[in-house]
Amino acid sequence: MKLRSGSEYWPQLGTQAPEAVRLDRNLDCDVVIVGGGITGALLADAMVEAGMQTILLDRRAGLVSGSTVASTGLLQYELDTSLVELIDQVGPADARRAYQLTYQSFERFEALVEGIGDDCGYIRRPSLFLACESADLDQFAAEVSARQAIGIDAELLDRAALKHQFGLDRHGAILSSRAAQIDPFRFASRLLDRAIGRGLRAFVQSEVNRFEPADGGVILHVVSANGGNSQVRCRHVLFATGYETPTFLDSTLTEMKSTYAMVTPPLPAGLEPWPGRALIWESADPYFYLRTTIDGRIIAGGCDDEFIDADRRDALKDKKAELISERLAKLLPHLERDWLAPDRAWAGTFAETRDGMPIIGPHPDYPNGYFAMGYGGNGITFSLIAANLLGHRITTGKPSPDERIFRFGRGGSA
Repeated sequence: MKLRSGSEYWPQLGTQAPEAVRLDRNLDCDVVIVGGGITGALLADAMVEAGMQTILLDRRAGLVSGSTVASTGLLQYELDTSLVELIDQVGPADARRAYQLTYQSFERFEALVEGIGDDCGYIRRPSLFLACESADLDQFAAEVSARQAIGIDAELLDRAALKHQFGLDRHGAILSSRAAQIDPFRFASRLLDRAIGRGLRAFVQSEVNRFEPADGGVILHVVSANGGNSQVRCRHVLFATGYETPTFLDSTLTEMKSTYAMVTPPLPAGLEPWPGRALIWESADPYFYLRTTIDGRIIAGGCDDEFIDADRRDALKDKKAELISERLAKLLPHLERDWLAPDRAWAGTFAETRDGMPIIGPHPDYPNGYFAMGYGGNGITFSLIAANLLGHRITTGKPSPDERIFRFGRGGSA
């Protein structure tokens, strides 16, 4: 599957992903991670931190070269499904716990950034969820009450308050104090650098083509790009193959879509495009979102399509970038139109479950295999939760009680 195309923003900032070679021999280890993007990087960091002999395999030519490059790097606790809606779908206990886990993840992000000695563009920001229709406000009020009831800091802003505090003209908004932004390519690369320094063995152009259960573990049959065949024997396999995983499982776990993003040129020096540079997203469907960058640009995205044909998606990339730019200009009319033109534009494929939650844990078809699938608009946060939950399972031999919330076969995942 062609996951992305265009001129993505993050690689041009100068970050180099760790180098790796093809697998050319049989190996043994404790844990194999399949997939070298941000989910694989978080898992690898957790595994080597726990003292596990770990191997990472990626079928692409380089590490961190799949969907991670196309991510816009918004870190939010909100799911694509509101807490009120999620309570109806999965029940109060699971819905509330899912929101609490995402809300609590920011301390862990900050510990990771501090530990790798590179801020990776991580900055705490507030978040604004804008009401596109006046009818949204009653739902927003109920949502704010539901979040506050479980200790989440959220505030309902009416039109006047939104205009006064942020200079934005919409019907209202939910203001959340806990959100952040990051350079996902740099973050994944630095995590892998640290893991490799601690003993991770990483291989590229090495594709798993057969999963064979064995006594006490698994044998993975791996084909390298030059046609070589190798085997890796391990106790556990963690699949972090992202949006390609439904094909791997041959299952209709998710709804696949095409999405688009662009970045503006640097804005004039010293300009504050909106107060607080909050992360912004809208209640419209398909939704629209934006954030700033450390070099003074605006990243914006959305205009999703209900198809995954890569050629069709790529043909629309430039047109979609112009549409996103027009939406930026309408939201931020105080900025010059030329400042908001696309400087770079890209497109990608993403997936979401029906309930908006990730899928984390074992699958009956893969004994000793576990999946970390951080789907939806909050995939990086979900990937961190997956690393924590699967790290607990591997190191203790027992699942965390929270793993059950994100299991295969729940009402919203299959």
